[in-house]
Amino acid sequence: MNVARTEGPQVVLLRVGVDSGEGGIQGPLFDNGGFDYIPIPDGWSRQSKVLYGNTLGRHGRLLCEYWPGKRKEFYRTHPIHFDPEFKTFTYGDPTRPKQSLRLLQEGDLLVFYVGLQPWSPQLGFHDDPHLYIIGYFVVSYAGRVRDLFATHTRNIVERDFANCHHVGRGYTYREKLVLVKGTMESRILNRGTLLSEYGKDRNGVRIKVLRSDLRDRFGQLSARNYLQRSPPRWVPAEFCRKAYAYVTSLK
Repeated sequence: MNVARTEGPQVVLLRVGVDSGEGGIQGPLFDNGGFDYIPIPDGWSRQSKVLYGNTLGRHGRLLCEYWPGKRKEFYRTHPIHFDPEFKTFTYGDPTRPKQSLRLLQEGDLLVFYVGLQPWSPQLGFHDDPHLYIIGYFVVSYAGRVRDLFATHTRNIVERDFANCHHVGRGYTYREKLVLVKGTMESRILNRGTLLSEYGKDRNGVRIKVLRSDLRDRFGQLSARNYLQRSPPRWVPAEFCRKAYAYVTSLK
């Protein structure tokens, strides 16, 4: 992918977290706009000690508690693919759709959004899910791991990404693993910011698209502004300044 550089930083949106395909639920959205970020299940290693049953969300509940019925017990002992992580601000992905993230440069903005659905202890999940911005990285550096070992040295990369799921848990580095390191200006938000509304695809099926009132900030992100889980969505160069200012103003 060719990404045209602007005079200022680039902005890219990336969907993360559980959804109907990865985990089978959305993240919980509370009445006050707060949320719990639930990372996807780890399908690689059953050796991890980071489980949905021993990891507290920001609102004091074990993450497994959000699954209904028998799935709660299944996920209680299931390991978490905690990526991105917002303690030291690292993200990694070796898959083909995420390869364009290697083009991120210092000062660029990587914006994370997730599926969230209203949730309460009494009702569980209810009403329609939507997509919400939950945080962002102000990029320190990024690249394929093999290239970063050359430019930053292996020791520095392993130090900076010690909490990254793909580095800190003993996995063999994949040739196409892309890593992104955020600065201390990065953050996870206190409240989710609504990103989507419902539109229809070419077959008339209801689908999540970029909110119409945000298009003057983010521009055209895809052919029909679809926001399904798929490749990173790069903001067109002429909208990057507006998008950067909007996202970094969120609390």
